[in-house]
Amino acid sequence: MQKPSPSHRLLTLAALLAALPAAAAPDITDLGTLMNDNSSWSNANAVSSDGSIVVGDADDGNGLRAIVWSGSNWATKTNLGTLRADNSGWSHANAVSSDGSLVVGYALYDSFQNHATVWSGSNWATKTDLGTLKGDNSGGSGAHAVSSDGTVVVGQAIDDNNEIRATVWSGSGWGVKTDLGTLRTDNTSGSSARAVSSDGSVIVGEAVNDNDEQRATVWSGSGWTTKTDLGTLITGNSGESFAWGINSDGSVVVGQSGNDNGEQHAIVWSGSNWATKTDLGTLKTNNSGYSWARATSGDGSTVVGEADNDNGERHATVWSGSNWSTKTDLGTLKTDNSGNSSVYGISADGKFAVGTADNDNGDSRAVVWNLRGGRAADTANTRASLSLLSADTAAMLAQRARAAENLLGGCRADGGKFCYSAGYRRDIGHGASSRGADFAFGYGFTDNFDAAVSLAVPARAEENGSYRLKSGVGIGLSARLHNGAGWYAVPAAAFETDKTRIRRPHLDGTESPENTVRTKGRAYSLTAGRDYGTSGEKTLGWYAALRRTEAERPSYSEDAGLSFPFAYGAAKLKETSLAAGIKGRLPLTGKLAWHGNAEVAQRVGGGKARFTAEAPFFGKYETERETSRTRPSVQTGVDYAFSPSAVLSLGGYIGRNAFSGTDKGIFLKLNGKF
Repeated sequence: MQKPSPSHRLLTLAALLAALPAAAAPDITDLGTLMNDNSSWSNANAVSSDGSIVVGDADDGNGLRAIVWSGSNWATKTNLGTLRADNSGWSHANAVSSDGSLVVGYALYDSFQNHATVWSGSNWATKTDLGTLKGDNSGGSGAHAVSSDGTVVVGQAIDDNNEIRATVWSGSGWGVKTDLGTLRTDNTSGSSARAVSSDGSVIVGEAVNDNDEQRATVWSGSGWTTKTDLGTLITGNSGESFAWGINSDGSVVVGQSGNDNGEQHAIVWSGSNWATKTDLGTLKTNNSGYSWARATSGDGSTVVGEADNDNGERHATVWSGSNWSTKTDLGTLKTDNSGNSSVYGISADGKFAVGTADNDNGDSRAVVWNLRGGRAADTANTRASLSLLSADTAAMLAQRARAAENLLGGCRADGGKFCYSAGYRRDIGHGASSRGADFAFGYGFTDNFDAAVSLAVPARAEENGSYRLKSGVGIGLSARLHNGAGWYAVPAAAFETDKTRIRRPHLDGTESPENTVRTKGRAYSLTAGRDYGTSGEKTLGWYAALRRTEAERPSYSEDAGLSFPFAYGAAKLKETSLAAGIKGRLPLTGKLAWHGNAEVAQRVGGGKARFTAEAPFFGKYETERETSRTRPSVQTGVDYAFSPSAVLSLGGYIGRNAFSGTDKGIFLKLNGKF
């Protein structure tokens, strides 16, 4: 069998690399595709210095197209198109300039060849065909990397000998083409340039040597004419190696190399003339298997790529710490963290890595890992968790307003006498269950005027989805003006404050931090009505009320050490309502009586709860929820009179709550006079 030529092996390797899915990193964000339903697969190959611009390729239904993900949470997708007149065919984006303004890769042109391409200008709409090394500019080429300022583009191009050669495009409009040559004495065979230092002075890739081996190579010096063979991990320095990435100043080169076990291992070349070789190993317990280093941060302290694990999978990997000895498995998008993933690029500041990861649908998806958090974070689920939190926030505000409203009643005393009440209440509504105790104490100053103070404390922690009321207190004040004919008017005000724990809802691939804040509720009312009947006998009455309720959760920020630390704006709910109701009491025995109350409340003002959250790179999330306008409710129960001055009440209520759900609860209260 004929041995494949070095150039053939280079072409094959290039094709394989083009087909490989892109890489990822710790706070994992699925970037999606160009499909209308966001299905299929995509690759992320590089990221701008600050992590705000990600480039790669994605399926649009007709094949892979070069794409830029930008904007809030990288949600804006820009299809870069091709070099063909009708914009058909495929394209790939391999690298991006430091500021994200320029993208390089390759695209199909009219002769059905791939040509190295630069996308620049507004929305990357300007396409520049970099051509090849052939005299007639035919054949194929591809751009793999670009200097920080975009002036130097490196990759590979076919020459007049039909060899694939490492190529530099520089000068005005990248019109100057430089063939970097190979490691062979006669400078024949193939090579490819994979990465370039920030200033464009140092280029790395691979080139064929006199032994027909592919060797990691550095091109440096004037005109990049100094060629340095970086060698391998094999004893005797034989075998093959590949350089895939370089740090900003060109002092650290990363890639892969054969070892004495016949495996390919991720490697760092550093030190004087890149002579120090560091085997990065794998994720396997015995350090066997395969690994590749694809890129490095600007300072060279963080290296990313992929490595075999003990489950027979290849996972995106970060090597960091002293001598890059700390290995971090970045996992995948799959619920059980199985499958494969890979990292292809990392931002200069080392915060964001990009690549691909398998999801539960069996697709390989372009992802972003936020390396600060060290955990995978699914953006779609992060947004979903914020939606849940916003709903819980609105419900919590409505609950706090109702808790304050419950303090408006107090007890009613006759002239010259005291009244008291002590009760227990359990409320279920707004997705929560709460238990608490309330007390009231009042005095009748005259036959026509009395006043009371109310107090409420939670009996146990109140749960409301994302919120847990840990401790709190509420106080209410009310007064009653009345005449002997049953007419009355009751002004009242109440205030409550609570120490509340907030936990962002946890979904697969999301963070779930906790914060503690002070939530508040306020209520004001003016009630007027008339009672018919005599105390201790049948009574019937009606009332009308004007009420104002307010609730607030202050602004707060999550721990800055999180991958996506959100800052939340203050959330408030303010409502004005009119209510009308009837009430009655019917003696059943000498000691037992039934009582009931039916009411309809109509919101006439306010009633909108706004929720805002914002995180770096994720962007801003906003929702506004409006409360229900009409809320009927019914309360009923029985009274048992131990004596004329001590009555035990047991009852319950049910009604529509602020967000069109159902509130219900039970209460037990002892009322007395003396």
